[in-house]
Amino acid sequence: MAALGLVVATRFPERKFTPTRAHHLRASASILRRGLSLARADRQLWTVFGATMLVNAGAEVGFLFPKRLLALGVPQQPDPIVWFTALGLAALALGALALRIVQGRIDDTGVAPRVYAAACVVGALALVVLGVAPDAMTGSAGVLLFAGIAEPVTRSVSVIWVNRRATSDVRATVHSFLAQAESVGEIAGGIGLALLARSAGLPALLICASAIVALAGVLVFRSRDDRSAPRVAHIAR
Repeated sequence: MAALGLVVATRFPERKFTPTRAHHLRASASILRRGLSLARADRQLWTVFGATMLVNAGAEVGFLFPKRLLALGVPQQPDPIVWFTALGLAALALGALALRIVQGRIDDTGVAPRVYAAACVVGALALVVLGVAPDAMTGSAGVLLFAGIAEPVTRSVSVIWVNRRATSDVRATVHSFLAQAESVGEIAGGIGLALLARSAGLPALLICASAIVALAGVLVFRSRDDRSAPRVAHIAR
């Protein structure tokens, strides 16, 4: 990560940057107020935040995918880590393909919520497949669908959706709200699913996570990407 930071710093220098020299806290507070005003006034943003929390809550079971595959009988020769590595690379390739397909259609009206909801359906079905899988190959197919389609598509579409709804002066702030929604979902999902794991087996836990992801899909499906400009309360700087 340090090396990557050096590459970015040297390859992408800032040009024509004019720093502000006064009232930093006042300016930051004004941006925060405008961002909160936009978020409160735009129901589409609430939909994205809510769906993000749910998807990330359900996705917390991803840490248990290797454990489930081992229980289903992942080949021991060569070492199982080779199997998991190959599965991860396949998921990356599938994710790149899925995002490439979405890229060509995302600009059409109403596509964002439909694609997001469809990805949630795929993710929910993938978790069910993994939960009831009779063998490692079937379980791996579930992991591949979830990690290769559901996760990257929902993450990317949520960013695009926020970009459409947020005005340029508060876009970074609204993206911060989206990141906080993601963190809240991860924390709540991690704690809730961990408590459930004490009384339920791993298959039941995966089915529960599937229901959470499916709920996110329902929430988004009932929304409407109208592309209209968000109504923003004007707050004095």
